Amino acid sequence: MTVYNGSGCSKSTSQTLLVGDGYNLIIPNVFTPNGDNINERFRPIFNGLKSIVLSVFDKSGNLLYTETGAEGSNPAITGISILGWDGANAYPDTSFYIYRIEATLINEKTIVESGTFQILK
Repeated sequence: MTVYNGSGCSKSTSQTLLVGDGYNLIIPNVFTPNGDNINERFRPIFNGLKSIVLSVFDKSGNLLYTETGAEGSNPAITGISILGWDGANAYPDTSFYIYRIEATLINEKTIVESGTFQILK
């Protein structure tokens, strides 16, 4: 904000305001790693996060994939990003998997999200 007086003098100040929780996290429930270059990786879409860790488990709880978000993972995105799981070590006998996301918001609050998703080939 900049305020001017009658003499033309001004004073400026700025302050960051968080609206709501200050972040968005959208997690898909399906992905299609079939080589058509569309929806090839399981990854959340997010903003307002300071850090993120994505883990993927099979239906028995065995860890298949983990990734920590980092600056520059995706050159098209400013800030932290993740590449996501490409399904390379998926089991042929099941299409259902479990994800867990642990993230730190820019206000230092930690959130944990988990659920299931499916691979369609």
